[in-house]
Amino acid sequence: MTIPVVWWTSHITCWDQAMVDAALTGRSWPTGYQFEHHVHTDTAPWEPPAGTTGAVLVIPASRHAGDVDAINAQLAALDWALVILTSDEERQFPLDALQHPNLAVWLQYPHAEDRADWMIPVGPTPHLRGLLDDLDYQAKEGWFFAGQVTNTRREQCARALRALAGGRLVETAGFTQGLPHDEYAKGLAAARVVPCPAGPQSVDSFRLAEALEAGCVPVADTATQRWGDQSWFWPQVLPGAPFPTITDWATFPDVLVAVENDWPRVATRCSAWWQRYKREFAQRLGYTINRLSGQALDFGDITVLVSTSPIASHPDTAIIEETIASVRYWLPDAEIIVMCDGVRAEQEHYRPRYEDYLNRLVWLAGTKWNRVLPVIHDDHLHQGELTKRSLDLVQTPMVLFVEHDTPLVTDCPIDWSALTAAVRSGDAEVIRLHHEALVLPDHEHLMLDRTPRSVHGAPLLRTVQWSQRPHLANTGFYRRMLARFFDGRKAMIEDVVHGPVQDDWRQFGLAGWDRWRLWMYAPEGNMKRSYHLDGRGDDPKWELS
Repeated sequence: MTIPVVWWTSHITCWDQAMVDAALTGRSWPTGYQFEHHVHTDTAPWEPPAGTTGAVLVIPASRHAGDVDAINAQLAALDWALVILTSDEERQFPLDALQHPNLAVWLQYPHAEDRADWMIPVGPTPHLRGLLDDLDYQAKEGWFFAGQVTNTRREQCARALRALAGGRLVETAGFTQGLPHDEYAKGLAAARVVPCPAGPQSVDSFRLAEALEAGCVPVADTATQRWGDQSWFWPQVLPGAPFPTITDWATFPDVLVAVENDWPRVATRCSAWWQRYKREFAQRLGYTINRLSGQALDFGDITVLVSTSPIASHPDTAIIEETIASVRYWLPDAEIIVMCDGVRAEQEHYRPRYEDYLNRLVWLAGTKWNRVLPVIHDDHLHQGELTKRSLDLVQTPMVLFVEHDTPLVTDCPIDWSALTAAVRSGDAEVIRLHHEALVLPDHEHLMLDRTPRSVHGAPLLRTVQWSQRPHLANTGFYRRMLARFFDGRKAMIEDVVHGPVQDDWRQFGLAGWDRWRLWMYAPEGNMKRSYHLDGRGDDPKWELS
């Protein structure tokens, strides 16, 4: 069942509805629902069709501060509703006047005394992502501010910037009266730090989200000309945000030095955090609807887990780009979580190049790729613990595990429908995509079948050979397996698990294999469905730690 979305006035009236629009139109992260869009106007009001139980109402609140009675009348015809109030920087809308027994309210530009179910940021302008898509990754330097200087906080910021070398200041007379959009995007893409002074009413701004989109470090204001101290705002609206905040713009040079001294690590963490926040934004939308309506969520079948760690070729991203592209060929809409390990002590000399690589990776995830989430760990966890923690983010019944240098083939068919059916049924817990054209003679003793069995239409071979080559797995099984073998243990999954699989087979026979239900995909003819780019190269394979 689709969920009605009612846009009051028109679909995406205001720029500050862009992040809401991206989630509700499926252009960002999965919400768990499909939506149908309607427009409500005075001359053509939306009336719920028969059988409609609830809806999402997106209301540019300053334009409809006097329409609470009409909004409540529309709510009265629904069993549940999520009302998203946007575009009301001066907070004219009477929030407390909304009436409904099964209602959730999301609020943009909140005040400290407001009581809403979730307080949401302004987000980026709707055109920025397309402009950034056209730009390549580049080394950043300095600071950049282009905007109106029309209140005391902006003037204090501009005063500090006028006296500061190493950046670009473009002062304008009013909103949208400055640089062309493409030039502004290029300025962001080239800068490390973006000061974000408050507007007259709110410390929030497009600029802050735009800086995060472009891989910059925003410096957020904590006071406004009208309301004074707003230090409560960011912990409420963007809890856990890693970007710096500022109370006195005269101290901006000190903030700039701190960011420069921690570059690019601080920018990478800001960008990765922002991408995770946008994913949470979409998912919370789904979970809110689920709580109100009781309608089942559906995040799809497969989440892809890609592990990455320091290798000699970094900061080059060619290897992981090839791997991500191969996954996207087969699974264009699946979420991809790139699990970024920390640096082990023996590879400390790789740290500068690895940090540069991570910075390039989050740029790709934020501007070139869709639904790719880099999750960065500062501590070295190794593959098992890294994957165990990443599974906390998975919402789908299956995972596809792919190491960063093991792409899938794109020139031979893969029957994903049959593979997912086999795992969904429980007949298979893990199905590996082989990296050879056939089973090698040295490995034949690890195969329980000489010819493939058809399992829900998928030709599969039972095996007791665990390999970390790309494989499709039951998410629940993977959680149980990692909880059993990796309780803070730092090791490759294959190194730990291959022995217990074979031990169970030797000791219990088919009953032992049944504990794992481990298969290999064996289509007729050439079985090869993955290959190896050898990211490790001449580096040693480190012992368990």
